[in-house]
Amino acid sequence: MPRRTLYRSLLAAAVFIVAALSLRILGLHPNRILTLLAHGGAVVAASFVLAWAVEASQIDVSGGLAIAVLALTAVLPRH
Repeated sequence: MPRRTLYRSLLAAAVFIVAALSLRILGLHPNRILTLLAHGGAVVAASFVLAWAVEASQIDVSGGLAIAVLALTAVLPRH
């Protein structure tokens, strides 16, 4: 049962991410509200996936190291 929930959650996140990526790659420019919902949903979905990855990595490594890697992952694309 927990695996089914995990797969369902990852699939829902993937749907939001793929929708935003397809708008971006195909160069489509729908109205602003749809673009806002697509990209906002993708950002929220990606943050959930990162949070799940950190929780899973805390089993194998220390919590501080997992949080540090999450912080680097969040900050490095901006620089």
